[in-house]
Parts: sequence; C-alpha cells; structure tokens
Amino acid sequence: MNEVGERLKSNYYTLSKVFILGVLISEASLIVGMILKYFYNLSLQSDRLYIFFSVIFLYLLMAGLSVKKDNIHRKVTSIFKSRRFDLLIVFIAGVMALIIIDGIGTDYIENVIKKIELLYFQTSLIIPIVLFLANNIKKRQDKNKEKSEKKSGFLSDVEVITPEEDAFNFAKLADKFSERVFNYGSYESLVFGIDAPWGTGKSTFINLCQENWNKKYEEKVIVYRFDVMKFESNENILNKFVDGLIKVIRSNLFAPELETMFSRYLKLLNDSKTNFSIFGVRFGIPSDNLSIEKAFEKLENFLKGLDQKIIIIVDDLDRLNFSSVKEVLFVIKKSFILPNMSYILCYDTENISIIENQKLDAEKTIEFLEKFINIKYSLFIDPALLLNYFIDYKDKVTSRINLKNPDLISVASEGLKDIFNSKEYDRYAPFVGNARKIKRLVNTILLLEVDRVDFTVMDFNKYDLIHLIIIYVNYPNIFRKIYYTEIGAGFGFFSVVTKYDDYYPEEGDSSGSEYKNSTRYTEYVESLNSNQKFILSKVFDANERLKKNRFSKLSNEANFSYACFNKHYRNLNRYLDLIVHSTIKSENDHYKYYVNLKNQLLKDESNISVVLEKYSLVDPAFNSKQLWSIIVNESYYNFSPEKVKEIIIYFLELLPKYSILEIDSISEGLRNFLFPYFIAKLLNDVGWLKEKVDLKREFRKDDLRIAEWVFGKNDFTEIGILDILSKPERGVLGIHDLLQFRANCNSRDRGSLYGLSRSLSMYENKNNPNEGIVKDIIIAELRGVSQAIFKIFKKQYINKRKNIIEGVSNLSAKDICGEEYNYIKSRSSKEDFDNKIIRTKSSIINYILYHLISKDNSEEIGCSFYDESGYEDQGTIHNNINKYLFEVCFNPELNAKAYDYFLSLLVGFNSMSRETVHKNSFIELLSKEELVKYWKINKDDIQKIEVSKENQILLNLYGMTYNEHIQDIYKLLNKL
Repeated sequence: MNEVGERLKSNYYTLSKVFILGVLISEASLIVGMILKYFYNLSLQSDRLYIFFSVIFLYLLMAGLSVKKDNIHRKVTSIFKSRRFDLLIVFIAGVMALIIIDGIGTDYIENVIKKIELLYFQTSLIIPIVLFLANNIKKRQDKNKEKSEKKSGFLSDVEVITPEEDAFNFAKLADKFSERVFNYGSYESLVFGIDAPWGTGKSTFINLCQENWNKKYEEKVIVYRFDVMKFESNENILNKFVDGLIKVIRSNLFAPELETMFSRYLKLLNDSKTNFSIFGVRFGIPSDNLSIEKAFEKLENFLKGLDQKIIIIVDDLDRLNFSSVKEVLFVIKKSFILPNMSYILCYDTENISIIENQKLDAEKTIEFLEKFINIKYSLFIDPALLLNYFIDYKDKVTSRINLKNPDLISVASEGLKDIFNSKEYDRYAPFVGNARKIKRLVNTILLLEVDRVDFTVMDFNKYDLIHLIIIYVNYPNIFRKIYYTEIGAGFGFFSVVTKYDDYYPEEGDSSGSEYKNSTRYTEYVESLNSNQKFILSKVFDANERLKKNRFSKLSNEANFSYACFNKHYRNLNRYLDLIVHSTIKSENDHYKYYVNLKNQLLKDESNISVVLEKYSLVDPAFNSKQLWSIIVNESYYNFSPEKVKEIIIYFLELLPKYSILEIDSISEGLRNFLFPYFIAKLLNDVGWLKEKVDLKREFRKDDLRIAEWVFGKNDFTEIGILDILSKPERGVLGIHDLLQFRANCNSRDRGSLYGLSRSLSMYENKNNPNEGIVKDIIIAELRGVSQAIFKIFKKQYINKRKNIIEGVSNLSAKDICGEEYNYIKSRSSKEDFDNKIIRTKSSIINYILYHLISKDNSEEIGCSFYDESGYEDQGTIHNNINKYLFEVCFNPELNAKAYDYFLSLLVGFNSMSRETVHKNSFIELLSKEELVKYWKINKDDIQKIEVSKENQILLNLYGMTYNEHIQDIYKLLNKL
C-alpha cells in the first residue's frame, strides 16, 4: 500500500494539470463555437455566407499546416501509444465538468461579441490569416535563397551522417556497437567509452550508430547528444544537461511525470548544503539523505517501466580541462546512473593525459577512466582507406571549383601518397594519421594555389613540397625560423653547406666535395622533440636526403629542385615564396622547363625552328644558356644523325643573335667563348653519328666525320662549320667566332673534347701522333684548322686589302649585342654602356690578331706557327699577317686613323701589364724587322698626333695613366 500511495502522490500534480488542461480546452471550444455561431448568423443575415465558409476554410488550412509543421500528429500519436487511460479519464472529466456548467466566462464573451459589427468582426478574423500568409511567404523566400548553395573551395570538417558517406568502413563496426549499446532493450544502465584521437572519426562513428538506431529501433530508442563544449563555462551546466534531456524525452515520449521528477531531483541537488563543483560551478549534496534517495528511487522506478531506452552521448570529453573531466564522470556515476539510461563518452586518452600541461601518465589516466566506464571501444583507421579518402575528397573539391589545372593538384599530392606507402608511415601518423589532418593538408594545398605549379616544367620536388607543407601546418614556429634564416640571400642554416661555407663542421670531408648540415642546424635540432626532428630530417638532413651526397653523385634535377639547396639556384627560396607568398617564378626560370623543351627538340618528327619560334630565345628573360647547356650534355644515344645536323646548323645560324658584350647581371656575353664551346662539344659528342645508336648491339664511332663536318667535306658539303661561321655577312665577328671555335680544338685546353681534337688530327694526317709529347700532339691537332682559318682570313681581308682593325672599329653596338641590344642598353647607364662597347671592340681585335699572329708560347700554339699549307711549320702565316698589318692596317696612306690603330694594338697587346711596358709583348707578336722599319719612317708623325679618345678611354679602363704609358711605349720603340 505504501508503494501504491507513493505512486498516487507522485501522479497528483500530473493528474491535476491534465484536469485543468481539459477545462481550458473545453472553455476554448465553447468560445470558438460561440464565435462561429455569431459569425454565421451575421453572414446569413447579410447574404454573405461565402465569406463565412471562405474564412472557415482558411482557418482549417492554417490548422492543418501548423499540425504538419510542428509534428503535432507525432505528439498526439505518442500520447495514444502511452496508453495512459488514467490521464484520458481525467482529461474527459475536465471537459465534461465545464460543459455541464456551460462554461465559465461564456456569457461575458457572448455579450462582447454581440456588440461587434460585421465589418469589424470580419476584419478581426482576417488579420490572423494575413499574418500567417505573410510569415509563410517570407519563409518560402528564405528557403529559395538556401537552394542556391555556394560550392565550397575547401574540405569542410563536417562529420559523416549516412553509411553512404562512410569512407573508413565504420558502418559494420557501428552496427555491431549500436546493438551492444541497445543491449536487447535491457533497462540496465551502462557507460560506454569510445577512445580515439582527434580526427579519427568518433563523431562519424556515433552518427552511423544513430542511423542504425533510427532504422531498427525508432520507437525504442531516444538519443540525447550533449555537447559539453557549448556549456563548459555556463554556471547552470547541470540545469542545461537536464533541460536538454527533458526536451529530447518530451519530443519522443509522452511522460509528463518525468519532467516533474527530474526537476525535483535537480532542485534537491542544487539546494543541498554540502557543495561540490562541476565545470567550476558549485552544486550541493543534500544533508537530508532520505529525500534525495526517495527522489532518485522515484526516477528509478519510473524509468524501469519505460519501453524506450535513453542513450546519452557526450562527445569531445577530452577537450575539457582535466578537473572538469573528473567531475563530469563523478556526476554521471553518482547521480545519473538510472535504468534505461546508457552513456557513450567520446574522448582521447592521450589528449586527456597532456591537457593543462599536467603530463599525466597514460596508464594512470586509463586506470582512472576504467572506474567509470563499463565498456571501452577504440577506433582505428586503415592507412590505405585514409589514402583513398584523401584522393576522393581531393578529387571532389577540385572538380567543383575553378582551378587553373586540377591535374597538377594530383601531381602535388603524389608526395603524400609516397608517405602513406612509406615504411615509416608510423612516424608520419602524427601529421597525416586521421581525416581531420588530411583535410587540413588538402585545404592548405588548395590555399597555396599549388594548381599553378606544373611539376613537369618547374623545379619543385613533390617530396620536399609536401614535407615543407607539413612543417608549415604543424610547426609554424619552425617554418618561421626556416623563412627568416633562408629567405633573400640567406643560406646555410637549414640548407646544406660545403667546406668553403661558414659553419661547415670540422669533421667534414677534407676535400670539400661533400655536402653537410651546418653546425647551426645541428645545434638547433637538438632542442626539438622527436617528431619535429623527424619531419625536418626528411627535407634538410644531408645524410637522410642526399644519401650519396658528393657533388659528382647528384643529378642536375636534384641540384635544381631539392629544397636542402639554397646557395646557387635558391631552391629553398622558391619553396618559401610559394608557401608564404603564393608566388611562382615563370616557367622559363626552371631547369625542368628546359629539359622538357630539349625533349621536344630531340623528337625526330619535331622541327627545331617551329618549336623554338614559340619562345624568345635571345631574350635574356628566357635563359638560352640553360637550354643549350642541357642539349650539349645530352647522351649521344638520344640523337639521330638528322637531328644532330638540324640542331648544330640551327645553333650556328642562331649564334649572331647573341651578344659578345659581357656586363655583370645584365649580359653573360654568350657568343663570347661559351657558345662556340657548345658547338665544339656537340661536334665532339654527337657529330660522329652516322646512324641512330642501338645500345643493344655494337656500334662504331666514326670520328673522322667530325673533321669532315668542320671542313665541309663529303656528307657536309656547303654546311661545313668553318664555312657557316665565316660567312661574309658576319664580317669581323665571324672571324672572331672562327678563332674561338679553334680554341676548343686541342686536347690541352679542352681535354674533354678528345673526339674533336683527335678527329682533326687524324683527318689532317693519319700518321699524326696521339700519344707522347703533348706539344707535338697539339701541333698536329691544330694544324689543319689553323691553315683553313688563315685561308678564309686571307680571302676576306688580305687579298682584298681590307682593314680588319677598321672593321672592328666600325662595329655598332647593335652588331656587338645582337638581338639583346635593347635589353642590355635599357638596363645600363649610357657612360658604362659606351665604355663597355669600346673595351669589347678592343678585346675583339686583340683576340683576333693575337691568335692569328701568335706563334708558339707557353700558353698555346697560334695560327702563325704554321705555314699556309704543308707540314713544315716554318711560320709563313706569321710573315703574311705581319706584312698585312704594316702594309694595310697601319698604312697612313690608306687610312687616316692608321696611327691610332697602330697605338691601339700596342696598348691592347700590352694590356696584360698594368704598370710597365714590356717589349716582349710586341716582339713576340709583331715582326721586329717590320716594326723597326715602320717606326723609323713614321715615329715623328705618330708622336705628334693627338691620341684618339677611344685609346685614352682604353688606357683608363686598363688602369693605366695615359701620359706615362704612351711615353713608355715611345721610349721602348725608340730603343728597338
């Protein structure tokens, strides 16, 4: 009887509420009926019944829409399903009681209504309809706006809701777990723990569980998700928890007593005298233990009788401070372990161990949690599934946004794929080990506009780029250190150094041919933790990144693209500019660009002129040196004879477009020395090809073909190297090109061009030596080409009595600079540009005449060592050149500037000596007999002339004092 009495007492307030509800609804029904009756009569009297029925229809429509919108039908259904006939009887009693007494205020309302005229009555009824209509129109407009959803350019961190979106095969696991939580509908209260790191998919897993409960146990399970992060700092967090719980129960279950019971229980907790805190908020433990026990017992008895199980999910528990975590667990365990109420707590044990810098032992944390959690479940993600997830989501984003080249994002992502396939994946897990970290990396890649990086033509290494992005995302302080120490002209802190750089470790390779990490880098990494050291080593550690880290072992691609290099090609700078500033240098500043261009040129079906017409090769912005450097270093088996011929002839025809003038950081003077060497190297390496080499079978090098090509014989008639270089329209610069090419034709100066020098020697005479005394070998190598060059010079200048010094003097700046003229001039001051032109002219004539007139000295064998033909080597060329100089170039009868030319040549020949004049510089080159004879005849006139402005500038440029130097030359000539 006591138990029955307690139940009746607990239902007293509920029954009273239901009775009053019946009275109120009955009263409202009577009033509505009275209004409808009066409205009908007025409409009937005025013959406007259509208005009455229209208004009634609209109100019925409004009622129907409201019922559907607010799910009132579900609430009514839940009431009937509760089978609370006691409440129904009390409700009917309330209704009948009011009907019997014919309402409470109906007479008063009736008197008020009768005083209202029809027009006002109609208006008052229509106003609610108008307001309802306006409100729904506004909602419809808002809904239409939402339909035009904007596509995001990034991956959001929204968890998966349906099994169709499941990327980690959680669906089956969630199905099993949800069944265990339901526990066959048992009213036993259990606390489940889901332990997994942030980003592993705990929320997704819970969503899948809820999806399963909704499908299988829609009428048997009530899910309440309590977000502790929203209320951590709320002073009434316990109230919020209970309010939320009641709201969820009310929307799924008709149990009016439950709200009262929870409210009384909560009030007892709050009003207790002995205090404890939850989230810093103080709560009490009642001194009247019997009262709280009774309240708890009532809740317990009521919940036991429920046909539905309440599952309470507390996510992100590990994001609270540790004291709050403990108190939440105590509250659940001590105050809310009730029948038919089970808990799922989501957390990360490791994260709880380190929050608030407490550095708690992980095992002790687990031991603490085990006191409160009955069943623990851990989540793991298969790396292969995580990689597939990354690929799928990356593809989804790139397909819905306007990227310059979506394929390049995929190429950039290859570095991440390599990480997942790495044997060290476990070391990478802290950076890419869950979905959240993967999304963050993808979003960063999109933010950095990596779609603009064409890895096929730009010097970015996908491995280094993804590692630097990982550092950028996970360790911004370390990345900032990299930026400030390596940007601009900086290098050698994170980037590797060589023996001659500062901070090179003393124990390094004594030959200086080994890359090492600087002592600064070594000291810095000592202060880092293991994860930081690991990810840095993948980019910057010399032993780790370079393996065989000697200069000779590294490919050109490595030298131009590895981020650990930052001295010569500023590789690391390139990565920093991309990541920090989203800036990328143009394609033609990248080594790979020229490698690709080279590959296009070497295709048999390609036409070099057509391919290169797309590019401005003579524009310094397009680094021609880079392209031709790659071509001349290409392996011979990648060339066909036809392609060799096409490339070399094109290069020969292109040569005049380049500048001879050298100005620091403006013009390298590619026509001066470098490109003539490239032509010689191409001949040496591939000029012998008669057919394309098949490495699978033997082949024979026909070295004599190289010499035949040089002299334009057999297969090379009309396309001989010397003939093309010395075309008459090229003038004195053609002679200069010839002599520069000759400088590469001996094995001493260009030992690597043995094929060329040996071919010239054997072509000239098969009995020429190829071993023994070096000088004899060089004499044989240069004889034929020297005689051929003199023959060309004689034909163009000596026979025509054409003054070559005058020809050089008359060169314009455009002749010297080629098609680079406008670029060079626009970037130089007028004075500096003019002086450089004068000095370049002097260098050109000095070089030409020095190599033509020189015989045999300690440095090289000149053309004048040889005869015009034959093998006697009596120096007849020397005699002819001297005769030409004194009879043509220095002859005042032929040219008014002859004396200036004479002095300019003496100044040029003597330019190696900055302070004193040496007679050897004259006598070794010019014939002493001719010089004495010329001086005796012309010395008086020469000493009277005013030295030309050009010669004065030359003397200043060579660092000589004009008056003293000229007088020294005169004194020396007088002594001869």
